[in-house]
Amino acid sequence: MLLQFVPDRWGLKYNTRLGGVSLIQAEASEVNIASTDNIYGLILLNPPHQRIINAASTRTVEFRAPVGALEIIPSNVDYIIRWNVPIASIILEVSYKAIREFAETELDRSVLEFYPLSPGFRDEVAYRIGLLLQSELLSADGVNNLYIDSLINACWIHIIRRYSGIREENRARIYSHLAPHILNRTKEYMISNFSNRISLEELASMANLSQSHFRRAFQRSIGVPPHQYLLKLRIEAAERMLAETQLPLSLVALSCGFSSQSHITRVMKQWRGVTPGHIRKLMAK
Repeated sequence: MLLQFVPDRWGLKYNTRLGGVSLIQAEASEVNIASTDNIYGLILLNPPHQRIINAASTRTVEFRAPVGALEIIPSNVDYIIRWNVPIASIILEVSYKAIREFAETELDRSVLEFYPLSPGFRDEVAYRIGLLLQSELLSADGVNNLYIDSLINACWIHIIRRYSGIREENRARIYSHLAPHILNRTKEYMISNFSNRISLEELASMANLSQSHFRRAFQRSIGVPPHQYLLKLRIEAAERMLAETQLPLSLVALSCGFSSQSHITRVMKQWRGVTPGHIRKLMAK
């Protein structure tokens, strides 16, 4: 189990095949990350504050951590972090074995080591991914497995490309389309199971591809990422039920993979510009 050092009261935890992620929302405190084979990425979401770190029992360093500050904690290092105000941070954890296999699959190169970052180093890309992870982990409609898996993968790819021993000439990789029979099998599976929880890991395994490779190849094949295609299936199924039945909206929502009536209402307004009730009235005419 990953992220065991994070108290449950601090926030939500989510684990994938690659690694784990947690949204930490904590008062002034400290966290002690014991030396393991795992690697950690920390992204400060808010607010800027004075931060104290002690790595590998060396001298203590105090610095001003800006919003978007990124810290990479390599494997086999004891690491203590202290902060003096309430904070919100994203923390990612992955084993060295998993990140090495991930880098070999996605970027054609093993990760040899991560470059040290200066205290208070800010990374805009990591910060934006962190905000998306925060929004998804706090979603009232529950976590979308496909979406959060994609965000975690994207964050680690960014960190590997920019802060590890991968050479520049190996950073570019062309992702082809899915083979027609794999694409058809994947779409058929999603069509048959759209009302259930479907993870990116599950779909990638069916195609015998890594999650990031599958996601990009799927998007190249049909023009949208897997989680948007799944949402499209759910919306279309809900529209059919609204037109053909008089089932309460709450049952329509649950039957089509939405977590609640408010969830389907928000999605319909976002994607169709109208509420489900309005759609039902239009189709009844």
